[in-house]
Amino acid sequence: MNAPVPDSPAPPPPPRLRDLKAAAQLLKPLLLVGRAGVTPAFIAALDEALHARELVKIRFRERKTEKRTLAPALAEATNSRLVMQVGHVAVFYRPRPPTAAPEAPPAGRSTAGRPGFTGRSVR
Repeated sequence: MNAPVPDSPAPPPPPRLRDLKAAAQLLKPLLLVGRAGVTPAFIAALDEALHARELVKIRFRERKTEKRTLAPALAEATNSRLVMQVGHVAVFYRPRPPTAAPEAPPAGRSTAGRPGFTGRSVR
């Protein structure tokens, strides 16, 4: 059995994996593996798509005999997980990195952007 790659994301729990597979059914392939095969430009495009979407479907138009070995290699190259591979289609998942939470505005009524406004009503 292959040892997990240390930098690869942890596999999603089974309920999440089921949800990812269901969501993947509705996706259209974003990238096609053609005659050129898997080039550095293709890997960069897949990496960019995973950064933008988390879940990406690709189709093998060429290199169909190599797809069983190419799909896991693509997952390793992009630090993603191969969610499923059916026929000439493979689905990859990479969770987005957590972003820093924006700072909360100070408590109370905000008067920013309204010069001369004191917050008091004038009668």
